[in-house]
This record gives sequence, structure tokens and C-alpha cells, in this order.
Amino acid sequence: MAFNNAFKIGKRKVGIGCPVYLIAEIGRNHNADMNLAKAMVDAALDAGADAVKFQSFKAETLLIKELPKVSHIQETSSETKSAYESTREVELLPENHAMLKEYVVGKGGTFLSTPEDHSMVKLLNDLDIPVFKIASLDIVYLDLVEAIAATGKPIILSTGMSTLGEVEKALNILEKKGVKDVVVLHCTSNYPPRYEDVNLNAMQTIARAFDVPVGYSDHTPSIGVSIAAVALGACVIERHFTSDKTLPGPDQRLSLTPFEFKQMAEEIRSVERALGSTVKRPVEAEMEMRRLHRRRLVAAGDLKEGQIIKREDIACKCSEFGLDPEYIPFLVGRKASRDIPADAPLNDVDTHA
Repeated sequence: MAFNNAFKIGKRKVGIGCPVYLIAEIGRNHNADMNLAKAMVDAALDAGADAVKFQSFKAETLLIKELPKVSHIQETSSETKSAYESTREVELLPENHAMLKEYVVGKGGTFLSTPEDHSMVKLLNDLDIPVFKIASLDIVYLDLVEAIAATGKPIILSTGMSTLGEVEKALNILEKKGVKDVVVLHCTSNYPPRYEDVNLNAMQTIARAFDVPVGYSDHTPSIGVSIAAVALGACVIERHFTSDKTLPGPDQRLSLTPFEFKQMAEEIRSVERALGSTVKRPVEAEMEMRRLHRRRLVAAGDLKEGQIIKREDIACKCSEFGLDPEYIPFLVGRKASRDIPADAPLNDVDTHA
């Protein structure tokens, strides 16, 4: 498939070889309280997020009214409210999208949202968001995938619950629509997933199979897997974000707090620096250590001029001067050309045949 290795989201270059793009997924954690949403935006950007993401949906077009609650929602919501009612309560109203985008951009961040129906695709496209996010549950909603592709915007495609074949179908649509700027996020759609279900190596499978930049949408309780994903090549990391894990809502408890997100961001930036170059060579900072603490050949004891050097006359110690240890066979059997005291460096000029 012919996707670009890197592209721009706003002014930020994203993709292979670029700094990792960090998305704070506020989602529906705002609980329809726009003051809370703004406070979360502030906290996320202060914690190092490049973008804050919301979810654009209407309950009536998202799920049937009789839909049973999945376990993590059932554990955190009122027994008297259905999944439909709980979802409807946290809808982000159309007029709030423009307000939040303006607020996020004014704070120096990027506003993103996931459209869950065609009307929300139009709303977000009219707001000129810089990239569209396709949620895991929508990867098989190919009609919606096609509508998003038709906007011509870059796309972040999440792949929770999907097979490699289902990912391929969605990517085929994007490719046929001429979309070149795509990042595919590996994801395990459980809240939170067991570590043994994360299968982080599958992210690399996606990269190899489709020659596309990849990332990770992380629902695990800690930050370690996100950091590992970066070491394995993720160029986008998405994490649920909240200002308070005790707030009402099913996603709050699995979200990162500002402190946790900042810690993750700092560790990821450290990993980026640590990945460095593919060239194996001593770096400048090692040169003093290399000069003073490399093994070199020195006299094991006092040597007299003319003495035939035996193996036991040669020591291999940390020394600033002397031949490298590979020259032991060269020295054995030669004669000392002068008196050489113990621990003095052995060089080729100090011996003769």
C-alpha cells in the first residue's frame, strides 16, 4: 500500500522518524460539563499532550436502546440507567465543538474528535479539524470510513477488536479514495486489558503488512506499555485522560491523571532521545572512558633490555597507553628494546625481533 511515512497534523510533523505525537483522549470524561472540559484541556496540554481528543456522537445513532452494558460501564454507572441513557447524558452538543476547538487552539494545542456518524463527519469537517480519528468500533462501518476518507484529511485509524483482514478492508477504502496520510493504531478494546492481551508485537505486524506508520491506543492501567510501544516504533500514542479518576463515568478510572500523563510524556521523550542512531560507534561522551578505561598491554613486571618476552610478562590492564590486547601474539617472542618497568605500556617500538 502507498501511504506516506510522515505527514503534518497542523504544524506538527507526525510519522516515522518524527517525535511521538501524544493524544490525550478526554473522550466523554467531561460529563457534558464544558467548564470541566476546559479544565481537562488545560491539564492535558500542561502535561505534554500535543492534541486533546473528544468524541462526537449522538446516542440515537450510536447504539440501540436495549443494548446491554459492557462490564466496565456496568461497574461504574447507575443500575437504573441503560447504556443508551448513560451515553446520551455525555453527548457533546454540536455548538460545543466550535467552542472547544477555539479554546484548545487558543491554548496552543490541537483539537481532535472522533465522529461516530455522517452528520458528525460533516460537523468536524466544517470546523476544519486537521486530522480525523476513526474509532475501533467503526473500522467495519465501511460507509462511514468512506465518508471520512472523502474529506481528504489525514486519518488515524484505531484497530481494537479487529482482525488483520478487517484492517486491510478499511485501508483499501482509504487508498482507493486517495488518502495518503494514515497512522494505524494497534489497540486492545478492553477497559483495562490484561497485559497478556495487549499483544504489542501486533503493532509491528501492522507496520510490516501495510507499510504504514503505526501507533498505540493504550487502555492499560500504567504507562509502561505506552513507553514500550514507542521503543517498538509507535509514532502516535493515545491515552484516556481525566483530571480526577473518581469522577462519574466508565472511562475515568482507566484514564491517566495529569501527573501520570506528564510522567509518561517525559519518559517517552527520554526514550526518543535514547533510541538515537542506528550506527554502532563510541559517542563523544565515551571518549574519556575509552582513553582511560580500555584494556591495554603493559609490562606484568620489570623487563630488562634484550629479554625475550613471554606471555606471562604481558599484563592487560586499564591504561591510557599501550597496544590493544589483540597484539599479544605480536609481542610474545620479541625482545625488549630497553628496560621496561612494571605497568609501563608495551608498544611496538619497545620491542624488536
